[in-house]
Amino acid sequence: VIDSIKSDETSMSLLGSMLDPVFGLSTASFYTQVRLSQSAFSFGTNPLPDSLVLTLDYSSFYGDSTAPLTVKVWELDEPILFDTVYYSNQSLAVKSTLLADKTFVPDYADSVAIMGDTLAPHLRINLTDITASLALKLLEAPSDSMASNTSFLNYFYGLYVSAEPVSGGGQIMYLSLTSSLSNLVLYYHNADNDSLSFNYLINSNCARFGHFDHDYSLGSPEFVSQVID
Repeated sequence: VIDSIKSDETSMSLLGSMLDPVFGLSTASFYTQVRLSQSAFSFGTNPLPDSLVLTLDYSSFYGDSTAPLTVKVWELDEPILFDTVYYSNQSLAVKSTLLADKTFVPDYADSVAIMGDTLAPHLRINLTDITASLALKLLEAPSDSMASNTSFLNYFYGLYVSAEPVSGGGQIMYLSLTSSLSNLVLYYHNADNDSLSFNYLINSNCARFGHFDHDYSLGSPEFVSQVID
């Protein structure tokens, strides 16, 4: 069975897990860069993190919209290359520190109120609930790493967002990573101001690709007999 397709820079990114009674277990994750919204930015004197939030814009879903999902996030330990073709069975190295472990039921209908603004439905993952290590790394980026996106992407390779396999049912979300609602926001304070933020962008210039795992052995006997020797 050919079990890979080209999966880089797609219009939608898939995230989730679903156990289909015919086709077995499918789990979708993705890797992505993030980019500076402003080069040569300074966080000021004695900056400290408040939170680091990854936001992902819902587009659609497949499966049971009421099924809970568990997603985890890691920092990449090797770069994604924009001019390289990636396939759905490829993986990249990630750092050992888990940044987020979130179990939730996606809310595709209700708007989200953030600091006085009402935004369309989207997923928010706090990357400082477990550790502030990545937030501190971003705040402590040397000035030469903040000078341009080229230098920043050599300092911070990006994120791996994965879904845990479900034991039954489940759903796979379709996410629009290039939407203005999909980004990484660092909330922080410094010696002069106690309520600041900086946006890191996920856009069409970001290298990104999807990773898919399939366990066909959990499908129907008739299907298994056709795909597994």
